[in-house]
Amino acid sequence: MKTLIIILALLQIPIISVAYELTIVGVVTDIDQGDYVANQQLIIIIEDLSGSGFNYFNVVYSDDNGYYSDIISVPDSISGIIYVNTDSCGILIEESDSFSFSNSNFEFDFDICNNPSGNDCQAYFYYFPDNQPLSIQFFDASIGLPTSWTWDFGDGTTSFDQNPLHHY
Repeated sequence: MKTLIIILALLQIPIISVAYELTIVGVVTDIDQGDYVANQQLIIIIEDLSGSGFNYFNVVYSDDNGYYSDIISVPDSISGIIYVNTDSCGILIEESDSFSFSNSNFEFDFDICNNPSGNDCQAYFYYFPDNQPLSIQFFDASIGLPTSWTWDFGDGTTSFDQNPLHHY
């Protein structure tokens, strides 16, 4: 009888999906001077190749030593590609690599053109399908620290949000 009660109790415990940590680190240096570049914007994107719909987008900044990092909790069944990109005097440069449960620690270092007077805004964005049909999540990845946004979705609607979700 005790065995039956234990088995029934175990059947009521929900199965929890295990996640693993994906670690991304790196250093940004000035290609001309060799100095560390502080406050450099880096865009981190994960493309899920396993078909689960897991998407990730984040913007991080380098510290005074040029160091940046991001730790992402990823469901154990997810594998895909990591993209890390940043601005180098108006040109978006990118590093990428494949990740999986058994390959989850990455270092992407960047040697960039660091023109302090080159703070011109340049529009960049990424988008991913949302869980709702005909919905797209847009992510601002613009360079130059913009303070306002205007999105025109081509269907007669606009948005002034930084990262809008649009339903077509």
